[in-house]
Amino acid sequence: MKKQNLCKTLLLGLLALPLLSGCSQGTATGTCYWTNTGSDFGNYVFSAQVVLNKGTVTSATISETYLPAMWARINVDEFSDSSIEYLTVDDGTLLDGTQGKINFAKHIKVGDYTFTGTLRDSANDDDVPYINHGDYVCYRNDSIDASDTASAWTDLNRYLAQQDSGTYKLGGNCGWYFSCVQNKQIHAYGSKKGSSTRDVDYTLTFPENKMFREEATTTWTDWLSSEKALCTYLNGKKINYVYSTTDTNGDIHKCIKVSTEDKKTYLYNPGYANGVFSDDNWETITGCVKAGMSLDAIKAYFTAFNVAFASVEYSSML
Repeated sequence: MKKQNLCKTLLLGLLALPLLSGCSQGTATGTCYWTNTGSDFGNYVFSAQVVLNKGTVTSATISETYLPAMWARINVDEFSDSSIEYLTVDDGTLLDGTQGKINFAKHIKVGDYTFTGTLRDSANDDDVPYINHGDYVCYRNDSIDASDTASAWTDLNRYLAQQDSGTYKLGGNCGWYFSCVQNKQIHAYGSKKGSSTRDVDYTLTFPENKMFREEATTTWTDWLSSEKALCTYLNGKKINYVYSTTDTNGDIHKCIKVSTEDKKTYLYNPGYANGVFSDDNWETITGCVKAGMSLDAIKAYFTAFNVAFASVEYSSML
């Protein structure tokens, strides 16, 4: 199932919850993990966390990290006494935005699992969206049978997009991956010359050598300012989000748009999710602009914040 369908199912499952009265009487924290579509270096995995006090957001934070499309880029000549199997992309997007050759580790490890990479095929319709976002290598879990085509583990990206069971889709698979990065349990392995054992850690690639986007303050200046603006906007609010709703006349209303005045700042209409289809309810997310955050990204963040909020505010009613 594709990511956009997962998000749609996730949202529809939560729509009825905000119609109930909230139950939070004190301070509580909700966290949801999800994926954000990247542009040149693969997708991202992020944590969206809200702290509530009596049903109102008092703090919202986003932390975002990279997939192997970023960190599995290696210098094959890093060690003179070791070698590493690698896959070469001749015309990939480099960290400085130019095009050039990139070498990716063929064998990586995430947590307790090892993966083997193969280059994605531009003739394969399933691979094209990934390639277009700079994700050139498909990493398959080594623990599954070679003939298995149905398992989500055939592609790490596919596994991360797999939805949780239950009412609240808190992104357990993404949470596992996020935790592995936090605990530095990600590796690109080579071998000592003359040995077949993969136990030589090659240096991973991160912008400014930082594993999380919010820490690479020079690289992601525009994203950081937009991310902080969105989190500031959510403070003091109850979150009830659905991107697209249809009124009784069959007209479709989308709750996020770019201002027609400055052509860059995002606006949000919280009334749509409650069936109030009025243009009087548009609110400006001051400082959150399309140059720093794509429409797909802000939709993903709102989705995750909505789930995190609902998992705390309405959990005792189920």
